[in-house]
Amino acid sequence: MIYVTCLRTNRQTNQQTNYRLIPMKSLILSILLSVQEGVMFYSKKILISLLNMVFSLIYLIF
Repeated sequence: MIYVTCLRTNRQTNQQTNYRLIPMKSLILSILLSVQEGVMFYSKKILISLLNMVFSLIYLIF
């Protein structure tokens, strides 16, 4: 949606530059967002597994 509105607003100015720049920006932003979501998800999983390991070790020791 942002991509389309940007193209509509910038139609008066250079069309070719807009067509080249805006898709790249949106693509980079989407990649960054997906990477961030993946990192958050995996960090939660890793934290949970680490906590489980710690608790199991404590349980084994005591």
